[in-house]
Amino acid sequence: MSSDKQVHLNSYLKEFLSIAPIAHALPRALEAKLISRVEIRSPSLDIGCGDGTFVKVLLQNSKRSFDVGIDISEQELFFARKKRVYRSHWVANATELPFEDDIFRTILCNSVLEHINELDHVLSEISRVLTHDGEFVFTVPLRSCSDFFFYSNLLSRIGLRKFADLYSGMKHKLWRHVNLLTPDEWCHKLERAGMTVSAQETFNGEAAVSICDLFGPLAWFPLLMKRWFHKTVIFRPRLITSLLSQILMKYYQHDGKPGGALFVIAHKKSKALNLLKIPIEGQNG
Repeated sequence: MSSDKQVHLNSYLKEFLSIAPIAHALPRALEAKLISRVEIRSPSLDIGCGDGTFVKVLLQNSKRSFDVGIDISEQELFFARKKRVYRSHWVANATELPFEDDIFRTILCNSVLEHINELDHVLSEISRVLTHDGEFVFTVPLRSCSDFFFYSNLLSRIGLRKFADLYSGMKHKLWRHVNLLTPDEWCHKLERAGMTVSAQETFNGEAAVSICDLFGPLAWFPLLMKRWFHKTVIFRPRLITSLLSQILMKYYQHDGKPGGALFVIAHKKSKALNLLKIPIEGQNG
């Protein structure tokens, strides 16, 4: 890898550390590093785009943008519009995507599918709007991530196994994780929806998950500020951000295996081409 490319990849960690709690910054940076390998081909769709922060960092120093970002929250889309990383914004639920069949060549779903109750239906909808030469790219936490929690392991080591299990369950409930599957189970779900995995990789290794869990309590204040005032508040000078980046860089550059999360690229089983034009000017855009 060229030095310029490596510097660009490493910038993801520092950028996320400047705008997010440590517990969020490291996994988001790892996701961005993996997703940056994918060519974003138009027409493109980001499902569960939120306020657009992730895609803005992903596409930093680039003239690229996503064609469409959708989210169930009009409030989140209000802030996404200000970032100008999507050409069109739609208030929509992934259970009923407001698009014609075979329309998007790149569909991104970053850390969203684990929160969705009607998972099989959503995957079928994604398959429906994905072109036959397109790619569905997503990241999700795995069931195994619980094994790496710092506080769960600490409680287990001192003989409090029941409390360790209680902590893991409470954390998943707080983060509204309803789909914690294995890689094989994700493959099976995609197959049933008419898609096939073309590439997959586990990431967010044991050390990274443990560190994020250790610093998890520090994330609650910024998250509450965002919920109440719609703005993430990070009291972190540039010098501290740079220092944290140097400390965490080894976990970012040499992410351990096995991982507590999964990166997947999938495509439709059929290879027949049927490209349609995208409705760039969305009804909510």
